[in-house]
Amino acid sequence: MQTIFYSKDAQFELTDSEYEQSMLVWNKNLKAFIPRLNVSLSPLYIWAGEKPESNTRKQNRDGQWCIDRFGQWYLENNPEVRVDTNYYPELLEKGDKRNNPEELPSQFAKELKDKF
Repeated sequence: MQTIFYSKDAQFELTDSEYEQSMLVWNKNLKAFIPRLNVSLSPLYIWAGEKPESNTRKQNRDGQWCIDRFGQWYLENNPEVRVDTNYYPELLEKGDKRNNPEELPSQFAKELKDKF
């Protein structure tokens, strides 16, 4: 059995033969229909390896779990307390485009720069 992680929150258990046949179809960039599960899986939404980490829930260096709500980080056990990302920079991804406009795609950055 092979585990396929699909669209972050969904995963499917495929038999070895289902997996091999699906791989042949996905290599042609087509959807694979799995009759046993009654689903069609597109290769665009499949992650290889382990399920990716959630970008909306992370642990800060003090060991507290924090959640991201609309660009602001809050304590998970007390959602009224906002977490300062200047003090806890580990909550921000390295390429977090919300706080670093220089890392926006170049054409988009130029258009924004021209407007201001």
